[in-house]
Amino acid sequence: MGRETGRRRRGIGCLGILAALLVVLLVVLGVVDRVAAGVAEDRLADEVALAARAENAVPEGTTAEIDGYPFLTQVWSGEYDGGRIGLQTLRTQQLTIANVDVEISQLTIPRDVLFGAEPHDITAARMRGSATVSLTEIAARLGVPQLKITGDGNRVRFSANVVFRGITAPVGGVADVRLQGSRVWLDVAEVSAAGIPLPEQALTIVRRQLAAGVTIPPLPYALRLTGIRVDGSTVRVDAAADNVPLVQ
Repeated sequence: MGRETGRRRRGIGCLGILAALLVVLLVVLGVVDRVAAGVAEDRLADEVALAARAENAVPEGTTAEIDGYPFLTQVWSGEYDGGRIGLQTLRTQQLTIANVDVEISQLTIPRDVLFGAEPHDITAARMRGSATVSLTEIAARLGVPQLKITGDGNRVRFSANVVFRGITAPVGGVADVRLQGSRVWLDVAEVSAAGIPLPEQALTIVRRQLAAGVTIPPLPYALRLTGIRVDGSTVRVDAAADNVPLVQ
């Protein structure tokens, strides 16, 4: 009886040790998994920065996240659930884009890239995202003195000064924010001169200047602009691309 009890206790002790070892192993694998994911995300973020500079745009920061857990099983297949990339304060010759945020679907990264090889053949089947530009930035680029724009959605109010034949007068009105290709412009619906009589020619100048718009510079990975809306103090443009080679 005593011997059986002893063997039972030793068996329970061995099971306890095995359980503890299993827990330690799982923790180690979890750490390794996250380290590998971090390496992949860092390499992808570096490539995002290079892609931006290829379009003559300089980001203050880039980020990359790869979805899916465990990560190492995705490494084995070379195909990933997806992820996100971001660029912060993207400065171009035309204007400064506050943020570019893109979701990636069906990301492919060759295994050797994660083990130190030069990045190659990194692709994404689908990219959907947005870029945001401040209304202040848009107003400053339109060339209308003292132009201010406020609103939400696609209809905004504006105020500005118009100079006509040596006379400066305040004007204001309502406009719809439009997107045509890569150009953001204001389609004036109403305009008035705050009770000051101005000839139609002067008001036409304001309409024409607002309609000239601002060109959103090319985004990395040939993302095409698909929609626009005003969100508080910013203009948000949606963008999309399919079957994108992130790195050739």
